[in-house]
This record gives sequence, C-alpha cells and structure tokens, in this order.
Amino acid sequence: MYPDGTLIKYLFWMVIGVMQVLIWQSIGVWARQFNENLKWWQQLLFYGCFASFCIVVFAGFTLKGEYEGNAGWYMIGFFGSLHLIALGVLIRLFIMKKSENNKDAATN
Repeated sequence: MYPDGTLIKYLFWMVIGVMQVLIWQSIGVWARQFNENLKWWQQLLFYGCFASFCIVVFAGFTLKGEYEGNAGWYMIGFFGSLHLIALGVLIRLFIMKKSENNKDAATN
C-alpha cells in the first residue's frame, strides 16, 4: 500500500481497526436514540455489511495500486453501491421502522 513507508501503513491499519470497533459499539447506541433495541444478530448483520463494504473498498484500492485503476473504480462503484443499498435497507428495517403506536395514531 505504501511502498516506502515503514510506520504509516501500520498506523493506517490501526486507525481502520479503531474505526470498525467504534462503529460496532455505536450501532446499539444509535438505535436507542430511535427507541429501538437491537438484538445481537441484528448488530451482527450491520457489522457484517459494514465489514464487507470495507473489504470492497480495500480491494478496489488494491487493484488501483496494481495499475488496474478502472477495475478498482468499477469494483468500488458496483459492489460498494450494493453494500450501501443493503445498509440502507437494514437501517430502514431495524432502526427507522414505524412503531405500532404511531400506526394506531395515524389510523384514528
């Protein structure tokens, strides 16, 4: 990734790991702001989708670094957009769903 760097590549991967841990820990907190409690398997779905999105981005930039720039950008564009759509669906299904009280109030 960084051909002449000795320390920067390790710092980069440590920052990526810290970001993933923060995202994993904050999904439940974010859901509680919408008065939703996520089960462990729902959090696992969110993290799995986020982790696979990270893998797509890393693989795309690896292709770009190996002088396959168009393939890398197409990979990020196609598979990355599919992951973002999947994350949006998960957010809609598990976090921003309408509660039963709001449905009852809307019908009355």
